[in-house]
Amino acid sequence: MNIFELKKNSLTTGRAATAISIILSSNGIRGKKVIVPANLCYAAIYPVIYTGNTPLFCDVDPLTGNITDKIFEKAVSEAPEGMAAAAVIPHMYGKCIPRDVISKIRNICDRENILMIEDCASALGASNGDYTAGSSGDYSVFSFGYSKTVDIGKGGLILTDRDINDLKEEYLSLPQQSEEDRKNEAFFSKLYRLIRNNPDQTLDSNIWAGIEGKVRTVFVSRSEDKDLEEKIYKACKDPDDLITRRREEAKLYQKLIRSDGDITHYVYDEGDVPWRYSIFTSPGQRRGIIDHLLSRNIPVSDWYPCVTPIFGIKGTDPNGDPLFPGVSYMEERILNFPLPAGEEEIRRIAEALDLYRRDDRNNG
Repeated sequence: MNIFELKKNSLTTGRAATAISIILSSNGIRGKKVIVPANLCYAAIYPVIYTGNTPLFCDVDPLTGNITDKIFEKAVSEAPEGMAAAAVIPHMYGKCIPRDVISKIRNICDRENILMIEDCASALGASNGDYTAGSSGDYSVFSFGYSKTVDIGKGGLILTDRDINDLKEEYLSLPQQSEEDRKNEAFFSKLYRLIRNNPDQTLDSNIWAGIEGKVRTVFVSRSEDKDLEEKIYKACKDPDDLITRRREEAKLYQKLIRSDGDITHYVYDEGDVPWRYSIFTSPGQRRGIIDHLLSRNIPVSDWYPCVTPIFGIKGTDPNGDPLFPGVSYMEERILNFPLPAGEEEIRRIAEALDLYRRDDRNNG
């Protein structure tokens, strides 16, 4: 497949976050609410703030991590009248939102005059029946950074049937990303993990508030790579081999990792293109599984948690109950492993999980 066939026009950007920023700016969206799921990557939230808008966080389905039409309708109803001006609708984990659901979300956006930004950063090539992720939004955004379906280390892409002249002007007006920005991004990522892995500290809200105004050009800037457009076009012209490899390796993960009371598989359907291979663990075993895997140099990650604390929203109500139950459910359970990884590495990961099970039983 060639994703450029999904829409009439395209524009290459330095990263997908920058794409979201210039879409909002070029459409004159400022001082409004932008609906986003509470488990969306922080890199997609900062552009909402930097364009003078406020993210309106919503919940997700607890088994897929995706927005449903009912959840979206509820989020729209909670926004002050006329304030919900845009929405970022991602296909999380490479799982394509069902056609009937995305059609209902599209209809709500049309009814309420909400700009629909379809986020396909982790779902290039994913489909559901005859619907392909990226074909419903007013704008569709793709990413080519680390671990994405097509990984060239950087870059974003906007696809749209609308005129792109204003988008180009917005993009060219941005400052060029610097070496300092790249260093700050690497530090930001390490800091995020440090804070995530130390939940008992109470400084995180102060840290995030202090950083917010300092990292604008990390997430919103113009790429210095003059050949980026050519690289992205070449990589996306025929990504079928990459997509097939991801799907085949996902099947191998599913075959080798045994499902039981403590570990179950995230369900990928036929048209999905797994971003990483995801499993669910029982909340009581999750930390032990992570520590066990890390001690054996297994590249395990826990994307995506509730991102709202970075933006001043704790994520729980005064009683300690989650504001976003679906997001919380996933945050307490999901773990993911690399794709593509190769058969040897997948077997090593599966064996490490089996070893944890044996040790846990013996210690129990």
